[in-house]
Amino acid sequence: GPSSCRGSTSITATSSSNSITGVLPGVSLTPVDTNGTGASTVTIEADSEALHSKIEGFVNAYNAVVTDIKSATGFGKEKAQNRELAADSALRLAMSSIGSLLSTEISGTGSYKSLGSVGVELKSDGTLSFNSAKFDTAYESNPTAVTSLFSTDTTLGYTGIMSRIVSKIEYLTTDSNAILASRIDGLSNTSRALSDR
Repeated sequence: GPSSCRGSTSITATSSSNSITGVLPGVSLTPVDTNGTGASTVTIEADSEALHSKIEGFVNAYNAVVTDIKSATGFGKEKAQNRELAADSALRLAMSSIGSLLSTEISGTGSYKSLGSVGVELKSDGTLSFNSAKFDTAYESNPTAVTSLFSTDTTLGYTGIMSRIVSKIEYLTTDSNAILASRIDGLSNTSRALSDR
């Protein structure tokens, strides 16, 4: 089994056979002694490009939703494209709720506790910006803490931002007491009533 603790940058594992399991979740290693010493080294490096790409995709998708909501409900001097949703408070409150979640600090994730600390910042217009250089610097400094900010680890007892966003959206759209779920029901009833005429 592993001879060093979880979260370290180096883990030494020994096994009586040439198969090692339980070091990385879902990974079995079968090292081959190619140099005749009886020892093998396996190096696994974090993939910052994959996380960078996923964060960029999230920021773009989030901004598209914010833009669509603003277009549908109207924003500032922009007139609502959907008369039924003009100045809809349920959508605005839902976006505000998610926005405040995005600026919340997450404990238990290490040295990076907020999206802003890794380059994802909530702008005054409700959209997100992504500072790639700030992300890269943070990731190079502490990849575990940056990854932890976005992921969830029930063993260590923290819930990352992505799980929190999914939970918030599920609550807003499915909980019978949530403002969006109530608004969706109300619009559905209005639609049915208009169809029955």
